[in-house]
Order: sequence, then C-alpha cells, then structure tokens
Amino acid sequence: CTAPAATLARLQLPLSRLKTGTPPRLDGTTIDFASLEPQPSEEPPLPFSYMNEGGQVAQASRLISCHKTYTNARTHAIVAANAHQLPAYES
Repeated sequence: CTAPAATLARLQLPLSRLKTGTPPRLDGTTIDFASLEPQPSEEPPLPFSYMNEGGQVAQASRLISCHKTYTNARTHAIVAANAHQLPAYES
C-alpha cells in the first residue's frame, strides 16, 4: 500500500482502484528486447497535437523504440482467473 493510501486508510476513508488506461511501467533491464519485435518511432517524429502541426517534437532525439510482444493461452488463463481484481470503468 502506498503512503497516500495508508494515510487514507488510517482516516478510515474508502479505498479503491482507478482504471486509468495507463500501461504498466517496466524495468527495462529485466526485458530481453532481442526476443521482441521492434516498433520504432516515425521518421521524422510526428507530434500528437494539431496545434504543433509543422513543428518539431520536443526531445525527439530522446525517443526510444517500442517493442511488441504477444500473449498465449496461458497468459489469457492468468488474466481470466484474476479478472475479478481488475478495476471497472464506471459510466
């Protein structure tokens, strides 16, 4: 439990998880990138915002490649077995 969550729990406030859609942060030193499919950035890099159209991407020289991996039946079984722990979107 994080320090902010511990403080809220100590105050007896309800705790729950938020679903943000943010991908997990992984320690790159623990990944075998040679076994993954590289997905480099566009050349030249394209900005996300139309307000930056024709402009350059800030820190373009620091971009790193993404890498694609795949799931399998075992991965799907683990996710299905733990689906009850996933936060749900509320409308």
